Amino acid sequence: VAKPIVGPDLTRQSKFAKGVTKSSEVSPELQSSVKQTDTSYTPVTNVDQVAASNKLIKGGYKKAATQVNERLDAKLGTIDDQTVSDAIAAIKALDYKGGDANLALATDMTDKLSAHLTKSGQTVQAASILNNRTPEGMLYGARKVLKKAGVEVTPDIQRAIKDQIDKISKLTGEERDYAIAELKQGVGSLIPSSFGDKAVALWKAGLLTGIKTQTGNTLSGLSTLSMKVSSNPLAAAIDSGISLVTGERTKTFTLKDIISGGVEGAKKGYRSLKTGVDERDLAKLKYDTKQVNFGPTAAGRAAQKYVDTVFGLMSAADKPNYYANLRNNLQDIAKAEAINAGKKGAARRIFISDFVKNPPMKHLEVATAAAEKAVFANDTLLSKGAAGVRNAVKDSDVASSAVDVVMPFTRVPSAVVTRLFDYTPVGAVKTVIQNIGKGKFNQRAFSGGISESITGTGVMAIGFALASNGLMTGEYPTDAKERELWKLEGKQPNSIKVGGKWQSINYTSPAGQVLAVGKQIYDSKQSGASDAQAAGSAIAGGAQTVLGQSFLQGAQGILDTVADPERNLEKYVKQQAGSVVPTIVGDVAKATDPLQRQSSNALEAVQA
Repeated sequence: VAKPIVGPDLTRQSKFAKGVTKSSEVSPELQSSVKQTDTSYTPVTNVDQVAASNKLIKGGYKKAATQVNERLDAKLGTIDDQTVSDAIAAIKALDYKGGDANLALATDMTDKLSAHLTKSGQTVQAASILNNRTPEGMLYGARKVLKKAGVEVTPDIQRAIKDQIDKISKLTGEERDYAIAELKQGVGSLIPSSFGDKAVALWKAGLLTGIKTQTGNTLSGLSTLSMKVSSNPLAAAIDSGISLVTGERTKTFTLKDIISGGVEGAKKGYRSLKTGVDERDLAKLKYDTKQVNFGPTAAGRAAQKYVDTVFGLMSAADKPNYYANLRNNLQDIAKAEAINAGKKGAARRIFISDFVKNPPMKHLEVATAAAEKAVFANDTLLSKGAAGVRNAVKDSDVASSAVDVVMPFTRVPSAVVTRLFDYTPVGAVKTVIQNIGKGKFNQRAFSGGISESITGTGVMAIGFALASNGLMTGEYPTDAKERELWKLEGKQPNSIKVGGKWQSINYTSPAGQVLAVGKQIYDSKQSGASDAQAAGSAIAGGAQTVLGQSFLQGAQGILDTVADPERNLEKYVKQQAGSVVPTIVGDVAKATDPLQRQSSNALEAVQA
């Protein structure tokens, strides 16, 4: 009788459990419970996919690589998980075999695979591809990037790159990720930038220098976190109800790792400011920017320091909120998976601990997407469309710079407006539509979307109540007499009255803007509008308010100009002209100027 084929034993003993049984700080009762519990677990891996990939490579690595490379020529974002697994296996095989031809093919496949994964939203896996390459493969890839940019790879440059790659090969985990980020940045720093790219980078940095912009970025993060935490209990309840039909939990409520994740983010933010290395490239992702090099001159070094500091501060400010959401979402998912696995008591705690330390890629992608959404770095239909336009003109310096001037930031404003809609009844409708159709139902996204809509509608009701009691203001009045009355009463636009003083809710998206929607509904109702008319105009007005904030004004300006060029073109030109002055310079000038200045042309807009 032939013996059955037995696969590799994937069972692991939990390191957490082993630590519990030996710790002097743990109660005897818990140690006894853990000892009596089966603490082994099987990591969630794509065993069948990996086995199929290995079989493919054993049939001949060159033939396999050629076949997989052809599959990677498919439309971006359409390859399946098996192709991803096969491509990674082929890239590894080509790297280990070495030789220019093999390394060239491996590098080409790496670029294609990364593009597919990024297009399909698998950004974590896309970023990790470089981790799978050998030192020789990394070196070849770096040299290819430099040669493509027309940079001569001198012996000194090659030695510096090789030293960094040798450093990478000795590291693991997070430190390896940082070292790879350093390699990417080091290679990028050798590529010269065009005049247009330098000018746009300086201009964008200027738009972000305002004190209100930096503060608002932090306040918006806190607002997003509070709204999400508020909606999570309802999301967990909805998910629990759906699980009665699906038999699966995908969402739970937990506050675990929010504080520790925030502390982790603060430390990483400080490290990125100190070293200049952003391990997740948050600033580039969020603000539609790229690495720009200003050259070795004194002016170039000063410009480099200015731009890197501005974007570095914005990125560092996002990290506490980013990692608080990332770690909390992993805890939430781990808890749901523990329930699905039937784990209880000590076994559940062990399962969750090990899951969070080594999360399966698909769950890490979900948690990362949630963290990006929390800091408004997520992709939307508008930002994807803008990225398509940028990609279409990337080979033209003039056209590329023009697109950046017209659309300096698209990801942030579109993400902010999308989150505003998510916390209104529109969000519930959107969620239902997105989950209609065979194979489209995403239980976790559905539970979260419905709960956000309900939570936000409650916040809108609070805004309505505040307005009806004279405790909330909207936009600055157009009537002169009413403006004078506001001055006497100390009122300011978009504010609520707290402790006898008016406090601005600008820069507190999404919570502040959802409150503002409630206020606008109240105003519309007072003007005789129907419920539907009031809600529609209020939500549209809330989006317009968001787009009108400091560094987002470019998006609103271009929309207004397209809608009514005769009326708004001159205003847009003056706005763009005035934007060449860094925001913080304008803020200080207005605060110290005894006169209120108006501009009638582009030159006066700069002077004002």
